[in-house]
Amino acid sequence: MTLEFGNERQRPAYIGLGNTLIAPATILAPLLGGWIVENIDYKTTFLVAAISGLVTALLLHLRGSDPRYLEQNLSNRSVNVLPE
Repeated sequence: MTLEFGNERQRPAYIGLGNTLIAPATILAPLLGGWIVENIDYKTTFLVAAISGLVTALLLHLRGSDPRYLEQNLSNRSVNVLPE
């Protein structure tokens, strides 16, 4: 989806930002998982990972929107249908 943001000139910036913004989570997740294993246990680590995944899926479902889908809906609403 990142490839569809912006025009040809802006696209590299969007791709760079998209890849850069996920870096902190990519770095911190294994460190947090290792810390939980060392200080608590594996079961808690998997429980935290499962809950985090479910929360992420819920947020994406409730708050996330696909711009392509919104664009299609808006264009369908603006179509005038002739009365029969």
